[in-house]
Amino acid sequence: IELTDLIVALENIAVQESPLTEGSSIRIPKMTLKKKVQEIVSILKTKGSASFSTLIGEAPDRIQVIYNGIDMSRLERLRPLADVRRDMSITDGQPVVGVAAHLTPKKGQRYLIEATALLRSRRPNLRCYLVGEGDQREELEALAAEKGVAEQVRFMGYRPDAVDLMQAMDIIVLPSVAKEGLGVCLVEAGALGKPVVGSAIPGIDEVIAQGEN
Repeated sequence: IELTDLIVALENIAVQESPLTEGSSIRIPKMTLKKKVQEIVSILKTKGSASFSTLIGEAPDRIQVIYNGIDMSRLERLRPLADVRRDMSITDGQPVVGVAAHLTPKKGQRYLIEATALLRSRRPNLRCYLVGEGDQREELEALAAEKGVAEQVRFMGYRPDAVDLMQAMDIIVLPSVAKEGLGVCLVEAGALGKPVVGSAIPGIDEVIAQGEN
C-alpha cells in the first residue's frame, strides 16, 4: 500500500468530522488554581500540553516539558518477524496498516476503519490491525461490519507485546481527534523504522514533522 493512498483516504473521512479542523473553536474550561498548586512546577509531556496549561492560567516559567521516552532495549528482544506475521495470519506481500491505542472515540480508530473501506477496491488484500482494548470495541466491530471490511479489520485486544505486532505493520497510524500526550506508539514506530501517519493535532505534531520525518 502506498503511504499517500492511506493519507488521502484518512483525510477524505476525518477532515469533515474532526473537532479540531480549521475554523473550529476549542472550549477551555475555567479553572481556579489553588495557591499551593501554583507553587510547584508542572511537568508536562509536550509543548502542546504546556500551551494549554498557560491558557488556563499557569505561569509559563513554572512549566517544564519532558518528553516520554521508550525502552530501546525492548527493541532488541523482538520476536522473530516471521513468527509474528504467521501468528497474525499475514501472507507474503500482504499490505498491513495498524494502530496501537486504547479503543476510545478520541483515538479515532473509526477513521482508519473507514479508510480501509475506501481502499478496499484498490487494495483488496489490505489488512488493518487494531491493537488495544476499550469501551468502543463493539461499536468499532459493528462499524467494520457495516462498511463491509469485517474480514480486513482485525481486533487484537490488549497486547503486552504490542511492539512485536507493530514490527509486522507496513504503516502505523494514530488518527486521534483530540490532543495527545505525545503519541508514544509513533515514537516506537520511528524506532522500528516504520512509516507513520498521524493527525495534525497537539502532541502528535511534536513527533511528526510534515515532509521531514
